[in-house]
Amino acid sequence: MPCRIRLIDFGFANAYLDEHGIHIQQVKKRLFQGNLLFSSCDSMCMLNTSRRDDLISLCYMMLFLQKGKLPFIETNHNMTSDEEFIHIRAKKKSLRPTDLCISKESESLLKFMTEIFALKFEEAPYYDKLRFMLATELTEFNQQPYPDIFGRCFEEQKFHMRHDLEYSEDVEECP
Repeated sequence: MPCRIRLIDFGFANAYLDEHGIHIQQVKKRLFQGNLLFSSCDSMCMLNTSRRDDLISLCYMMLFLQKGKLPFIETNHNMTSDEEFIHIRAKKKSLRPTDLCISKESESLLKFMTEIFALKFEEAPYYDKLRFMLATELTEFNQQPYPDIFGRCFEEQKFHMRHDLEYSEDVEECP
């Protein structure tokens, strides 16, 4: 029987349309709030987020579920929270979908992720196309979940899984 995963987290949800139905503008926020593993680079640069950023977070989540790790995570317990934040943000800024999808498992997500990472802040995602792309790509690659995704790998990564971290903009300006 296939496994169903439902991802639900509205902890930092915000409206992407204003009271007049116009898409919000991208502006600088005072604080970062989110999960270091799954936040988009724009979110980590303390910019407000849109639907695109939610989809980028989904991409990071799917990569994590496939492999049990992400390429920008290094277990270094000697890093301070600020150092870890700066390190992860810099890595995310430098990585493109082709850099993220280098394994056989993640290759199935390349077209999907390329489409999402190309979206502009205010651009409306074509959800039907994205659903079709994802279903087609995963079917073509006969994807199976990472065998021990909820065991060993979660324990290794829990150092990075802190939720609701807040970093003020004085951590370091986003280059």
